[in-house]
Amino acid sequence: MSRLIIDAHVHVYPEAAAVRAIAAVTALGTMRAHADGSLAGQLAAMRRAGIDRALNLPVATDPDKVEAINDWAIDQCRPPLFSLAAIHPDSPEPLAILRAAQARGLRGVKLHPEYQAFDPGEERLADIWQACEALDFPIVFHSGYDAAFPPPFRSSPAKFAALAQAHPRLRMVLAHCGCLQDWAQVPALLADLPQVAVDLAYSFGVVPPEGLAGLVRSLGAERVIFGTDSPWRDPVADLAAFRALPLSPGEQERILWRNAAELFALEA
Repeated sequence: MSRLIIDAHVHVYPEAAAVRAIAAVTALGTMRAHADGSLAGQLAAMRRAGIDRALNLPVATDPDKVEAINDWAIDQCRPPLFSLAAIHPDSPEPLAILRAAQARGLRGVKLHPEYQAFDPGEERLADIWQACEALDFPIVFHSGYDAAFPPPFRSSPAKFAALAQAHPRLRMVLAHCGCLQDWAQVPALLADLPQVAVDLAYSFGVVPPEGLAGLVRSLGAERVIFGTDSPWRDPVADLAAFRALPLSPGEQERILWRNAAELFALEA
């Protein structure tokens, strides 16, 4: 059994923003919240599930809000809750923004092609890719399906594979099994791209258990990271579903703890 558990995909908001986020997402009718989206709510969810650490993934939908989002994350997200930085495709001087975020303790950056309206192959993001390579700053990407947006989606495993081939020093995590609606394509497309990992957020009960186990076997446990997508998922149920997969103790430890700890420097 893993000696630690890290949930490497959660969303935490300032209290007023949490109320708005929960209302907006639940109004879609396809998702429900299992916590209130606040910092206190996330910490309580972690205690219920026996999760030792978690990683907040903020998204900036406006370049003018990046600084405020990162300031809040730096001020509020302390162990056992860590945080990535926010950046926007239209942010000026991304290297300066991300260097400052890294210096102040943020552990990488989150990008969302749907909410931020970009395609992974767009040239306007080149400065962000170069900044992350220069800083050795990992990027977590939302990949594929999002309940708030109709298909076709702006991202796909093939588009991210092309990005990784063009930027071999860019460390990437593709959320939601690499792409919920196209997860079966992920092993073949990412097989020769060891700098790309996937997380399991929002996959339990969506991707069949044999599909999840097959993904681990195909990519290797060292390229799979446990995450839930709290508050949109119940960490207790997702952790139980993960433990039911036919994985060895070593594979479970890699996925539940070691991979995220190494990639995002969560040892402290």
